[in-house]
Parts: sequence; structure tokens; C-alpha cells
Amino acid sequence: MKAEPQSLIEMGETEVLKYWPNLNQNAYHKTSDECKLYNCVAWVNRIKTENLDFSIDEEGDPVTDHYYLSPAPYIEYFMKFGFERCENASIKS
Repeated sequence: MKAEPQSLIEMGETEVLKYWPNLNQNAYHKTSDECKLYNCVAWVNRIKTENLDFSIDEEGDPVTDHYYLSPAPYIEYFMKFGFERCENASIKS
């Protein structure tokens, strides 16, 4: 049995679609290689110098405060940049 890939880099197009079967193949394209300098949370706001993860502290240790282990800090973060909270995952037109 083949081991599951550890990152998107290890996945080919077929593997990506296996894990995300509802992905719109016409809208999907790779934008960059994996980078430890930043993550998808930072990338959304064009920040390429920070890895924004509210579940770890400044020393890189896991936090124990349940607030930081929930979606709440991410919601607040994105709202500061003009994103709006919505009731469902439907895309507004």
C-alpha cells in the first residue's frame, strides 16, 4: 500500500483531485512551490514573510488556550482585512 503524500508537492494532478474531488479543474492551478516562509493564511493577504498559525506561540510551542485552537482567531484576522463572515460556503456573485 502506498503511503499518503506528506505535501502537495508530492502530489500530482491525479492525487490532488483524489483528495479534493470537488475541485474545479478549470479554475485550479499551482501558484507556487511549497515555502516554509509563509502559509496559505498569509498568502491570501500577499504576505510572504510570515507563517501565520494561531495554534503555536512565539517560541513555536503549541498553545493550550482553546480560543487559539478554534476558528475564531482566523475569522477575526480575515475580518481585519475586509473579509466578511458568512452563513455557508456558497460563493456570492
